[in-house]
Amino acid sequence: MAFAVIAAGGSSDRLGGALLKFEADLLGKPLIRYSLDALEESSSVQGIVLVVPAGSVDAWDAESLRSAGVSKALATVAGGATRQESVLRGLQAIEGEKGVVVVHDAARPMVTAAMVDAACEIPAGLSGVITAVSVTDTVKEVAAGLVVSTLDRAHLVSVQTPQAFYIQELVAAHRDAARAFYAGTDDASLIERVGGRVGVIEGSLENIKVTYQSDLHVAATILAGRGL
Repeated sequence: MAFAVIAAGGSSDRLGGALLKFEADLLGKPLIRYSLDALEESSSVQGIVLVVPAGSVDAWDAESLRSAGVSKALATVAGGATRQESVLRGLQAIEGEKGVVVVHDAARPMVTAAMVDAACEIPAGLSGVITAVSVTDTVKEVAAGLVVSTLDRAHLVSVQTPQAFYIQELVAAHRDAARAFYAGTDDASLIERVGGRVGVIEGSLENIKVTYQSDLHVAATILAGRGL
């Protein structure tokens, strides 16, 4: 069985105006509710830690989540100044546990229970797995407005969440990065930094990251197609 840490971003993670991204309305529900429901439905996840901006902890406390149908809610904790710091704070709520932890960004509401369950099946010899999709666009390296090189997209993927790792390994990688003042691009990069091996499993083109207001319209269309 596994635990899950879902990071809802910091107080500056907004979709225009004062609206926090994780609370944005998506077909009548807060954006984060879709990720919570997927984790709730997962047969692998036994407990969920939600990380939200400090000012939102009381509104999203674990008891309220359980009353609202998220029975696996264990704790709601205040995030830090960065996503990396926020994930570490979430991990601290379960660091005494053994097994696997799934890390997911609330900005990806299209995640499914099947994606989560697939990520939790970490092959022998690996420290974790990431979900990713193949890069279909041509990718070029540029500098000072000029093309330096064209990268071989056959060896490139676009990384998503959920990502899953062994709890103790991820906690250790986060603490080592914090001591070194190292900022990674995702949790897998912290594992890679300390020599861990990370596998890749197939993600989904539907598993979009909501960054702009227009992304909500795309997400709504996908959800409507799922009959949700």
